[in-house]
Amino acid sequence: LGGTKDYVGTIEEKMGSTLSFEIAGNITSIRVDEGDRVSKGQLLATINPTTVKEAHRATLTTLKQAEDAYRRFLPLHQSGTISDMKWVEIESKLEQAKAAESIARQQLSHSTLTAPFSGVIAAKNVDMGTYVLPGQPVLKLANVAQVNAKVSVPEAEISLLHVGDKVKLTVAALSGAVFYGTISEKGIDANPISHTYDIKVGITNPQGRLLPGMVCNAQIQGSAASPTHIIVPPQSVELDVDNSRFVWTVVNGKAHQQPVTIGDFEGDGIIILSGLHTGDQVIINGQQKVSEGMMVDTGKSNNR
Repeated sequence: LGGTKDYVGTIEEKMGSTLSFEIAGNITSIRVDEGDRVSKGQLLATINPTTVKEAHRATLTTLKQAEDAYRRFLPLHQSGTISDMKWVEIESKLEQAKAAESIARQQLSHSTLTAPFSGVIAAKNVDMGTYVLPGQPVLKLANVAQVNAKVSVPEAEISLLHVGDKVKLTVAALSGAVFYGTISEKGIDANPISHTYDIKVGITNPQGRLLPGMVCNAQIQGSAASPTHIIVPPQSVELDVDNSRFVWTVVNGKAHQQPVTIGDFEGDGIIILSGLHTGDQVIINGQQKVSEGMMVDTGKSNNR
């Protein structure tokens, strides 16, 4: 894994929100499409809340009746003509009617859907005339001022990556435009099928060019790219009686059985994660005839 290492990633929104109405009704207007950029507070959609409108009208009627009763009985209360119990009942009905009307009016205000933050419409789930229920997804809004690139890394290489490592990203959909970011998250659960770990690369996206779903090529430019890793032919790695892997090296002209830890395949070779260093001589041919301490002609060894 010498030099830079390329991975494939997908752009994701860093912050997203599924928008829905709090009341039921038919969509009467929807003012955005997928991909549209919107500002915080912008009106996105409205519904015709028939049931809520009827409920609000009913509370207005009840409130008017309670106010009329209050005005009629106020002089009687002041003159002592009606009992205190009766007056308390009239006052209570008025307060209850006011509270009910306030709640119904608040519900009526939920017939509009506005953007909670500036971003891009990532999904549109309804059309004009659609009947929606409370909580039913209507739109998905993504904040793309900051985005992530989700990248899958082989298990043999995940230990080489660290939060804060710099990453260069190239996006083919934007004519090969280059962006830079840093690793912000490093997953700890491997995919059981691919045996890869996910990392997230945080990217500043002030112009909003990067959109969720875009594919990118990610080159690690931090600590993962700088270490020198040894690559040897797969046939040079053997198993001992304990099923531990080793290679034969040449030390002072003699064969030595050197335990190693292997990683992933790289081209026609296999990565040695530990056990070898740059400059070590590894026997890559005829090692089946080699034994510990045997004199070796270095002309048949390979500098790694």
